[in-house]
Amino acid sequence: MSIVVLKEEFLKLEKTEQVDFGRFVLERLFSNIEEGGSILTEAQQQIVEERYKKLEKNETKLTSLTDFKSRMSKKYGL
Repeated sequence: MSIVVLKEEFLKLEKTEQVDFGRFVLERLFSNIEEGGSILTEAQQQIVEERYKKLEKNETKLTSLTDFKSRMSKKYGL
């Protein structure tokens, strides 16, 4: 699946579904880490792990969808 199709399908989801999808992606990343199949470097794995723990504890600062779209547009031209 291309990133464009994934983005389009993601935007069709309601906000709660988007959060659930984000959690699903993180869980899949962690299952790959546990199986030894991660494509992330050690440093990247540590960052993802820390962010996931903060998300579980609700310590993460949330970003509005407008800010997220703006940053993605600037960074990736989406």
